[in-house]
Amino acid sequence: MGFIGIAVTSAAEHIYREVLWNPLDLVDRWDSRAAAFFASFSFLIATIGSNISANSISAANDLMVMFPKYINIRRGQIICAFVGGWALCPWEILASAPGFLSFMSGYTVFLGPFAGIMISDYWLVHRGKVDVPAMYFPHGRYRYWNGINWRAAVALLFSVTPTLPGLIADINHKIKVGNAEHLFDVAWLYGFFSALTIYWALSTAFPAEETYMDNAILADDYTSDSDGGLSPSTSTEKVPRSLEEGKA
Repeated sequence: MGFIGIAVTSAAEHIYREVLWNPLDLVDRWDSRAAAFFASFSFLIATIGSNISANSISAANDLMVMFPKYINIRRGQIICAFVGGWALCPWEILASAPGFLSFMSGYTVFLGPFAGIMISDYWLVHRGKVDVPAMYFPHGRYRYWNGINWRAAVALLFSVTPTLPGLIADINHKIKVGNAEHLFDVAWLYGFFSALTIYWALSTAFPAEETYMDNAILADDYTSDSDGGLSPSTSTEKVPRSLEEGKA
């Protein structure tokens, strides 16, 4: 994808004598109305599809889980459309190529630590032995402390915070943060490895004993009973405490 973008931009510069980084600006200069229509229509479908699947539904689900008494899936999507489509002024992000690249670079500040924590928890801490059905019970084995895994929160704090000055300087070049801006250049790598290490160290020093098991527990190990709950199938003998609590 990156190569195609570079190649198309370079070809457009050779033809139109200017750098056209926005594909829609390039389409606008085509002489063929049919080609311009179909290209624009494809961008419309792609924008609607990606935003519904990646932004609208996911944000609505998160809001619905946080405030189930007041927000349903439809209200959550309306809130997402208002906040993301108007309040955040997304047109300012697309106003220039440097601004758009700075915005996209900001994702790395958070995506690296998220990936590091998930990999550390699954592969290093629990070694793939997780209770999948218990993940869907709010009072199951993965509730931790009041629904918060403080080890992950600490790992995020120490992996995200040091790269924020560089992100600020990258967005606004008038703000000087000294050598801290160089850490932003490797924000994903720093966030990934620092969060992975910190989370593993905290989980080793202060283990959440209730989350450790001898074997992984999958959804196939359980069947639905007449009350709509979960009960062990004939292929397993142990019932995890999280399922008993969730059913109760």
